[in-house]
Amino acid sequence: ALVVPTFDNAPDEFINGLVRVKIGEKFGYADRRLKVVIPAIYDGTYRFSNGRARACLGVPFRLHGRTQAGLDCIGLAALASGEADIPSGYALRGDSLAHITAHLCARGWIALPVSASFPRGSLMILRPGPAQLHLGIWTGTSVIHADARLRRVVERPGAPPWPVVSVWMRAPKNGD
Repeated sequence: ALVVPTFDNAPDEFINGLVRVKIGEKFGYADRRLKVVIPAIYDGTYRFSNGRARACLGVPFRLHGRTQAGLDCIGLAALASGEADIPSGYALRGDSLAHITAHLCARGWIALPVSASFPRGSLMILRPGPAQLHLGIWTGTSVIHADARLRRVVERPGAPPWPVVSVWMRAPKNGD
């Protein structure tokens, strides 16, 4: 049976359209119709907060991956923010900053000034190499990203090791 867990004497709230759920002894996430969208395969999860979820840590890296079976950096950002319309068909390497920013703007994301401190939950566009862009989610003390070299989603403590090209926040939706 699917249960929305109670914490601090109240059930979890929906954030970015998702809520933590418990099925048996495992946790996952469900949408507003209580349809499970991230399988209940975890011993514990964090609630979605500021458009990010640590529940994706350890998920295998897969180019164009969009599920818990495998994610790339765009799939991770989309899953963590509840985005449904996700670009695909792109190369692992290639400078498509204009395409990415146009996609974010069209979906209500707001560009923030690049500064020494980023708000928690920010989506960062990073440049790990001369012809490569990468997305990461800032937690306030670390960056969560799909690491192609380590072949999984990881949380890297401290500031991102690559130049930050731009920083984005998702505009709040009604009910979030």
